Amino acid sequence: MKSTFGKTLRKIRKNKQVSICSISDENLSKSQISRFERGESEISCIRLINILDKLNISIEEFMIIHNDDSTRIDRFAKLVQYIRKAYS
Repeated sequence: MKSTFGKTLRKIRKNKQVSICSISDENLSKSQISRFERGESEISCIRLINILDKLNISIEEFMIIHNDDSTRIDRFAKLVQYIRKAYS
């Protein structure tokens, strides 16, 4: 199962109005970051932390944002299941 960390990273980057070019470097290309944000590939934890540093966000803040989004998705999925069951 692929993680959804990339989607969270993209959300944060877009909200801060930061381009992929400004967070890429010799260790992580624009295309690697783009693929990660789309969920097509993974990056190492140290590279994610490096990007977060460039965005001035801690790993703790990142995880809070990520988990809040995941919790909302889980709640929505449970609501849909409840509605389907109720109308079946």
